[in-house]
Order: sequence, then structure tokens, then C-alpha cells
Amino acid sequence: MPSYSHHIIAGSPFREPLIKFLTRHPSQTVELFMMEATLNDPQWSRMFMSFLKHKDAKPLRDVLASNPNRFVPLLVPAGTAATVRPGSPSTTTARLDLQFQAIKIISIIVKNDEGWLAGQHSLVSQLRRVWVSEAFQERHRKDNMAATNWKEPKLLAFCLLSYCKYVHSFK
Repeated sequence: MPSYSHHIIAGSPFREPLIKFLTRHPSQTVELFMMEATLNDPQWSRMFMSFLKHKDAKPLRDVLASNPNRFVPLLVPAGTAATVRPGSPSTTTARLDLQFQAIKIISIIVKNDEGWLAGQHSLVSQLRRVWVSEAFQERHRKDNMAATNWKEPKLLAFCLLSYCKYVHSFK
């Protein structure tokens, strides 16, 4: 991340022009920010989440929403034998961070388009697999939970409940 990253904070005069530029090129922006190395970088991911929450970031959210399958490989419950893509982080911590970032992004999309998840059955199925996995439940028990990931179960529950509002049979 460039040393100028601190200039992109919420009150920065650079924020609005940058968001305006990024929303003119939504596919390229999403491609950059969805790279695993970028998602695993705390500054980059925090900035991306901030951009996605912005009122004018609908083009970015639309690009993400148009391809929900991009989230599935990031939502592999720990302990699941999964094919790791070449160049992907293989460490458990990196995979868990990617999963948390994916859940955050999905929750932002859902907050801005409540009905979106109702049509994404394979994504919801994967979210449910994460939720019911023993590793996820163990990691988020009160005495085991890392302070940095306390929001993960809340956001995941929010997404699953949003789905249930629109689809009354949960398989």
C-alpha cells in the first residue's frame, strides 16, 4: 500500500475523487481489490470495505454481486480438503482471513440489496457450511475467540437470516 494510504480516510479530500474514479472502472477495481494478497492486507481490505459502503459505490457492489461464485473458494471451512489455487495463501490464518473478508463483502452487498442473496443458492449453501462447521463454531466460542474476528459470526448470521427472510425453506 502506498504511503499515501492515510490520506484516503473518511474525512480526506482525496476520498470522493478516488471513489468517483474507481466507480468509473468497477471491474478493474474489483479485480484489484479481490486479489487474495490485497484482501489479506489489512490496509487495502479496510479501504475496500470503506469504498463498498459508500453511497456512490453501487457499480462496485454490482460487479461483485454479478459473480457470486468468486466468493465460494474463499468460504472453505477450515479442515475441509480443498484445492488451493496456485499462488493462494495456504496457511490456515491466511485462509481464515480471506473467509472473513468474503463474509464482510457479502454482508455489505446484502445490506445494500436485501433480496440479492435469495437468488444465490450455491453461495448460501457455502455460507451455511461455514456456519455449521465444527472449526468455525470452536473458533468463535467465547473463550476461544480472537478479538479481531468477533464480528465474523455476527455478519455471517446476518447474511443467513437475510436469506431466510426471502426464502422460507432452508436446506
